[in-house]
Amino acid sequence: MVGTCRDETVFFSLFGPPDIFGVDEAGLRTRLSGTYQGAELDRIIATFRRSRPGATPAQVYFAITTSPIWRDAIKIAEAKAAQRAAPVFMYQLAYPDPTLVPGTTFPLGSPHASDIPLKFANTPSDARPGQRAAARHMSALWAGFAHHGRPTARDVPRWPAYTPKDRATMWIDADCRIVKDPDRSERLFWTNR
Repeated sequence: MVGTCRDETVFFSLFGPPDIFGVDEAGLRTRLSGTYQGAELDRIIATFRRSRPGATPAQVYFAITTSPIWRDAIKIAEAKAAQRAAPVFMYQLAYPDPTLVPGTTFPLGSPHASDIPLKFANTPSDARPGQRAAARHMSALWAGFAHHGRPTARDVPRWPAYTPKDRATMWIDADCRIVKDPDRSERLFWTNR
């Protein structure tokens, strides 16, 4: 099983000044310019804007900064699939925790490490129904994998093995679903860069 949280890098910004969560378009460009410049920066922002219509500059920032982590997960899944030793199962934790980042109006989403309590169905007593459902699904999938070698759970679609051809990915949420090649245009941007 290989995967990530949809909003990984939100976690790493929780410990700094909260201004990144309300960044505007100019701030987005400034924050990314330490890594990308000029026409490349323009192409990256344009690609992610097309892929995520309606996203705020802060949401675009976190999507761009999370994408290297997702790309690494894809590389691991492709390498494991090429070995043909066992099926590979790819996932993204997509449960969008609506809790606001302290001092902001930015929802937490699914940041790095938010999958850990869900894998153990360890949610607080006041957890939202969607969070409880995502935890129930995730913990059952992990238990099914440990027990049968294939992640299975009641009320969750059958999880096909990941292949570079269809890139089937379990979208773990209150209502789980299989997404083929999630964020395809973003993946292709980095591949063709």
